[in-house]
Amino acid sequence: CRTPRSVDAIGTDGRRVVPVPDTVGGEFGHGDVSLSLPRLVGAGGAGSVLPVSLSDDELGALAHRGACLERTLRRRPGCAPAACSTR
Repeated sequence: CRTPRSVDAIGTDGRRVVPVPDTVGGEFGHGDVSLSLPRLVGAGGAGSVLPVSLSDDELGALAHRGACLERTLRRRPGCAPAACSTR
């Protein structure tokens, strides 16, 4: 059984760059959705999000996927995207 890289980095203070899911607050044109973005992880936990360079095609695809997710969340009874982000 392998230990996930993020857990190993915290336990050994390995200071590794790993994708960490978090709710974004407007980055990439979307708010109230979660993305896994690269962070430096070590004994102190996850640091700040590292800069990500995306091509125009990648940004367009991300915008499309984010819009689909936001539409799906709005369709859930009693669930606005902001309310869902804490579940």
